[in-house]
Amino acid sequence: MNPKVLVFTASIQKEIAENICDFLIQLNSYKSALSDKDSHPLMAAYFEQLLNGLVYELFFPDDLNSHSIRLFKLVEEARPPVLADIPEKQRFSRLQEIHDRISNDRHPIRGCLESLKSLEVVRIIEGEK
Repeated sequence: MNPKVLVFTASIQKEIAENICDFLIQLNSYKSALSDKDSHPLMAAYFEQLLNGLVYELFFPDDLNSHSIRLFKLVEEARPPVLADIPEKQRFSRLQEIHDRISNDRHPIRGCLESLKSLEVVRIIEGEK
């Protein structure tokens, strides 16, 4: 029996990446209104790291998938809402909720993002070889 394999078309990958981009744009719009003690910088850094991971998977799918790093699959399974579907007044708190859920030490997205650091292709790109 074959396990269910999710196939991500370019359009699905684009939607997932655009949604994470929207999260970052929204968070950056809050910069001037928030103090440094707010969780904004942490959330923005995490979503940026996730977006970078998605881009790595686009360009180096074999390198990532051979190490069981499948970020598109995991983000799809996490089902983050589309930003435009969240009422404006609720966006920051919803972004916090999403961040708290997928950045948790036990969440597989967090594990994959940590594993990225061990890949040679990522270390070369990030200048850490």
